[in-house]
Amino acid sequence: MESPVAFSPSPPSPGWALLCRPGFEGTLRQELAGRMGVEPAALEAVLAPGQARGIVAAADPPAALAGLPGRPLIFERQRLPGARCIPVPGGAAPAEEVAAWLLERLRPGTPWSLHVYAAEPNAPRSLASWATRLERRVREALVTRAPGVAAACVAPEALEPRGMVVQCCAVPKALWVSLARRAELSSFHPGGMHVAAADPRAPSRSYLKVEEALQHVTVPPRPRERVVDLGAAPGGWSYAFLKRGCRVLAVDNGPLKLRGLEELPGELTHRRANGLTFRPPQGWAPADWLLSDMLVTPGQCLGLLRRWLGAGWARRFIVNVKLPQRDPLVALAPIEAFLAAQRGLAWRLRQLYHDRREVTAIGEPAPARAGRRRR
Repeated sequence: MESPVAFSPSPPSPGWALLCRPGFEGTLRQELAGRMGVEPAALEAVLAPGQARGIVAAADPPAALAGLPGRPLIFERQRLPGARCIPVPGGAAPAEEVAAWLLERLRPGTPWSLHVYAAEPNAPRSLASWATRLERRVREALVTRAPGVAAACVAPEALEPRGMVVQCCAVPKALWVSLARRAELSSFHPGGMHVAAADPRAPSRSYLKVEEALQHVTVPPRPRERVVDLGAAPGGWSYAFLKRGCRVLAVDNGPLKLRGLEELPGELTHRRANGLTFRPPQGWAPADWLLSDMLVTPGQCLGLLRRWLGAGWARRFIVNVKLPQRDPLVALAPIEAFLAAQRGLAWRLRQLYHDRREVTAIGEPAPARAGRRRR
């Protein structure tokens, strides 16, 4: 499970880049400008012109805008601090140039991980193949030129927070490279793209969303825990907890499409009711987990969180928030403010890889020793 990351501000650097879901570049720029305390027009002036889909980058920002915010943004998928942009006009993978750049910065024996990916996950196959070739050639170049450095490379999931992450983000005709500590990034998954494993028994694609969200909690669901799933049909989120042995109260007027329940270690109770107005029956409050993936407005999601957290009906929650067609940041601001005001709550509000036009709110009790709310 991915634990909340302790972010440290990035030092002034030659550049930086932020990744987002393709199509949300403008929203990310607007959010970034608000976090940096500048007008969006001022930030637009430092961004790379003609940038690719899925990336917001500044190749040479002024000193006042050189550092990235210490906490991840809602619409940020991954960050590349201290980034450098290498033009690749002819399509040749600049493996030797990348290797030389790394050898100037990596010390033998320092644990590090290599992330090579395309900024847009659904980019043309040629770009993805190019990134794969680049990764292989960079590794070969390092083995030849610096075996001690090459031997210290570990898998992304095995790298400690103090280890170094080398990122090579491919965009058409260019490559963004970055070297930073894992603790400075917003995700340890390459490109911030955690692709949850599909399960043929899951009744819907939404199962992938909750599986990804569970990678962002510090304590995973445990057998016999009480789970209230509001708007549960067809049952993808309930299924994720049933297979972990939880007791699930699925609330929906519609039918569930769960199969093979007798083979799952959990227990299911289906209550036909409106998820927005539902009150937990005796014996179900406080629930260990509150789940919601209902097709409702952000304002209704805020009302739901206020009711359940205000009454102490839930210890942890995963709530998916559907975004309006216009001004998503305006719609999300009250939810963000409410979560930030809750004492003893560790929370995140992020657009995850499997989210589409939506974001996911995740909350759990803050560690007693932390003393700070993080997202």
